Amino acid sequence: TLVIGQAQTAAGDIAFVGFNADNNDQFTIITTNYLEDGTQIYFVDAGWTGTAIYASEGGILWTVPSGGLPTNTMVTFTGAGAGGFTTFPTGSLEVGASVTAGTIAASGIAASMALTTSGDQILAFTGSVASPTFIAAANFNGAWSWTGTNNSEQSLLPPGLTSGTN
Repeated sequence: TLVIGQAQTAAGDIAFVGFNADNNDQFTIITTNYLEDGTQIYFVDAGWTGTAIYASEGGILWTVPSGGLPTNTMVTFTGAGAGGFTTFPTGSLEVGASVTAGTIAASGIAASMALTTSGDQILAFTGSVASPTFIAAANFNGAWSWTGTNNSEQSLLPPGLTSGTN
C-alpha cells in the first residue's frame, strides 16, 4: 500500500558509477528509476555483518530534492578533505561536504564516514540503521566476503542485493 508522502524505493533504483577513496572522498550514483522528492537514502561505509551494520563506521543521510529526480540522473557526493563526510565522535556532518542534487545530513551514527584506500564499501539503504532495506552497494576491497570476520573494511553481501547487479 502506497502512503501519500511515503516514497517507495527498491533494490536497484540507484547504482554506483564511481568512487574516490583518496582525499577528497567522493562517490557518484545514477538513478535507474524515478526518485520522488523527499525520498531519504542512507549511505554508510560500514560493512554488513550478516545480521546488522558494523557498528564503528559512519554514514550520511541523503534527501532527494523538491521535484524528484528522473531516471538517469547522476548525483555526486563529495567529502571534506581528510575528514570524509562525517566526523568522529560526534557524528556531525563535516564542514564542506556536499552533494550535487538534494541535501545531505549526518545519519545519526556517531562515527566517521571516511573512505579508505586499503578497501571499503558503500552500502545504500532506506528504512533505518536498525532495520535497513538495501537498494545498492559498492565494494572496493576485492570480492564480497561470504564467511569470516566482517569489519570496517569488509562486508558480507547485504540481503536483497545480487553481486554484479545492484
